[in-house]
Amino acid sequence: MDATLDGIPLVGTVRHCQDWTEAQGVVGARSPDVLILSDLAEIDGALGGSGGARPKILLILHSTDLTVQSFAGPFNPDGFLILGELSASALEDALRQLVAGQVPMPAPLARELIQRANGLPVSARERNGSLTVRENEALALLAQGLSNKQIARRLSISTHGAKRIVASVLLKLGAPNRTAAVVTAIQRGLIQR
Repeated sequence: MDATLDGIPLVGTVRHCQDWTEAQGVVGARSPDVLILSDLAEIDGALGGSGGARPKILLILHSTDLTVQSFAGPFNPDGFLILGELSASALEDALRQLVAGQVPMPAPLARELIQRANGLPVSARERNGSLTVRENEALALLAQGLSNKQIARRLSISTHGAKRIVASVLLKLGAPNRTAAVVTAIQRGLIQR
C-alpha cells in the first residue's frame, strides 16, 4: 500500500508502522492528517496521548461485516474502504473526500448499514423529535458525504451556519464525528431510504 500512497499527488510523507508502539511514536511526534488503519482494537491507546486535534481515520475493512467495535470508543473512523475493493483510484478518492470533510463509504457498506437499520424494531426506528427541520435536512446531506461548505450551499446558509447545525446534530445524536452521526441516524431510522 505504501507504493500506492506514494503515487497519489495529494499524499506527502507516508509512514508505515509495524505495531501500535511505533504508531504512537509517529502520532506523538507529529500529528498526521490521516491514519489508515486495518484494526481499531488499540486506537484509543494510539491516539490518547496526541493532545491536539486528532487525525482523520480511514478504516480498511476486510468485508462489509461491521462489529460494534468498529464504532466503539471516542475515536470512530471518519471513512471506510473495503480491502477487496481497494485500488489506487479508490484510495485517492477516499483521501480527497476525507480532506474535503466528507465521509468515504463504499456502496456495499452503506447498503449493509441500511439493511441493519431496516431490521430494527419499529420503536427503535421512530424519528427523534428533538432534531429540528433544518437539522434533519443537514443530517440527510451528511449521509450523502457532503462537507459543511456543500451543506451550506444546498441549504442556502453561511458556512458558519452549516457548521453550527452540524455540530448541533452531532451533539443531539451523541456522536463524536460525522461518520458516527450517520451510523447512529441510520440505526435510529432518522435517515429514510
